[in-house]
Amino acid sequence: MPYVLLLLGFALLALLIARIGPERLWLAWRQAAKPPIVAVALVFAGGIFVRALKWRIFLRATEHRVPYFACLRAYVLNAFLGNLTPARGGEMLAPIWLAEYRVPAATSLAIVVVDRLLDVVAILSLFCLAAWNLGRLVPAASAAYRHAGFAAAAIVTGALLALLIVLARLPWAVARLEKRPGRISARLTALLRSFQQALTPLRRRGVLAPNLCLTFASWMFDIATGYLVIRAFLPELGYLDSATATLFACVASIASFIPGGIGVGAIGYTMVITLLGYDEKAVASGAVVVTLLTQLTRAALAGLLYRRRGAARPD
Repeated sequence: MPYVLLLLGFALLALLIARIGPERLWLAWRQAAKPPIVAVALVFAGGIFVRALKWRIFLRATEHRVPYFACLRAYVLNAFLGNLTPARGGEMLAPIWLAEYRVPAATSLAIVVVDRLLDVVAILSLFCLAAWNLGRLVPAASAAYRHAGFAAAAIVTGALLALLIVLARLPWAVARLEKRPGRISARLTALLRSFQQALTPLRRRGVLAPNLCLTFASWMFDIATGYLVIRAFLPELGYLDSATATLFACVASIASFIPGGIGVGAIGYTMVITLLGYDEKAVASGAVVVTLLTQLTRAALAGLLYRRRGAARPD
């Protein structure tokens, strides 16, 4: 039952709302500054536009000239499904969104894999800075949080290393399968060889370097989203404090394998930022709103772009 984790995420979010109290949450919402919250949806969308630019760069490296709008649509729809499935398994449907531009399935999947690798590298790098900052601010009180954070980071790192090993061993797997007779072995060999060939242009320094920079930039948009929303509930919130809590929440969300990190991210953020001396109820209220705002923005963009799926077909 792949959606058990999704239900668990909503259950965790419901527990956080229950801890705040619906009345307290509603009061915090009424007292919050509304214009910044509405404007933040544009900031979050900005991060999505940056991630779509990464796909454009990947596709240009494979000599497929796909318009930016089509890259945006493919990324948004793919990410939306990824946020509804454990371990972002829905992203394996990427070939569907790019098929109309004659992009091979192997190329689409290779882009998803490399894109996720860059995401993990960026978030782990930023998390190390966040852990250092938390230890600097509250060294004794944050020990358990930092240990838990590094444990979650170790899980993510383990998954990253496993994937890198698999990619490094692709030539060996192809060579082994070629020696085996049978139709299934032949089909697997062809699929793996296509995937291996699709990865080759994506490994170039001229492709990875700019896309890694764009990956860090996209995470800055996400960090700014959380900060601006919660600052509407808590005007005294500091940017570095919020960024530190956001990165702990992101690592916990990824390690949990709960789709979209629903519930886990809000709870993780609240726990870390409360440790820094901020009001728990106000922070939790803002964290709930961040979760709802980001999910609704993703859904709105996905719905809008899906309706226009035929607007940019090639001649």
